[in-house]
Amino acid sequence: MRLCVAYSESPYIREATRDDEPRILKLVEHTWSWGDYIPSVLDKWLSNDKSKVFVCTKGDELLGMVHLSIEEGGLGWLEGARVAQDHRNKGIATMLANHAVEYASKIGLSKLRLAVAVDNKPSIRHVEKVGFRAFKTFKRVSSHTSMKTHTVSTRRLEENEVSSVLTSKFYDSYGGLYYKSFRWLDLSGETLTRLSLTGRAFWINKTLLVHSSEYYEDNMKVAEIGYTQFDEKFDSSEIVSLFALRLFSKVDFILPDKVELATEGFNEEGQRFIVFERAL
Repeated sequence: MRLCVAYSESPYIREATRDDEPRILKLVEHTWSWGDYIPSVLDKWLSNDKSKVFVCTKGDELLGMVHLSIEEGGLGWLEGARVAQDHRNKGIATMLANHAVEYASKIGLSKLRLAVAVDNKPSIRHVEKVGFRAFKTFKRVSSHTSMKTHTVSTRRLEENEVSSVLTSKFYDSYGGLYYKSFRWLDLSGETLTRLSLTGRAFWINKTLLVHSSEYYEDNMKVAEIGYTQFDEKFDSSEIVSLFALRLFSKVDFILPDKVELATEGFNEEGQRFIVFERAL
């Protein structure tokens, strides 16, 4: 096999331990010009029971890694796939992906999902090679918040409204998914009800918002809207005012690529991402 030719000692895939942390941090030090997000989440990944980090090693050398997050509904989310610069194009990424697939199947997951930037052609070819198929493409549309109105009326999504949401054209356009902290998860009736009870799913007039997550950007607090059911009379001034009142400096809508948000002040930011899925 190719791996036997490339290495005198076969690479080995195993679950990461705390002892691997320094080498993982070294591996991701220069992923992009600005670094990598993995140092900010690695501690959580290594300590969470619903999380598995797999590493590929050869002797004392760490060649690559991937992270599997175990989600609800039999879903596994794959992310953080990294291979050391000197060991790329030698099958390491495929070994890691196949190991994650085998592990996910062994513990009873029914599907795996991941996201790749639309212009990352090598990664797209790789995930297709290991059995993933493109499912939906999403974009990020953003606006800074401001107090355009001081009275914004909201009401939570009621339990008897959930079924109509799950049969709407908007739900179909999202492929039954919603976005949360760079993961596209299943938006089931149970999940939607829970989001409502925690104040995360609510109406502004006849527009439904799922405020699924938030993050900080240059000391600004940013709200992420992971699912939206728009009304024809959608009023962006109420949205930016509501989140200004909630002390957010910016609001991001994560939308299917075919959905247009043609309203003043909102602009597309960053890359579009393709969500891939593989049944197990």
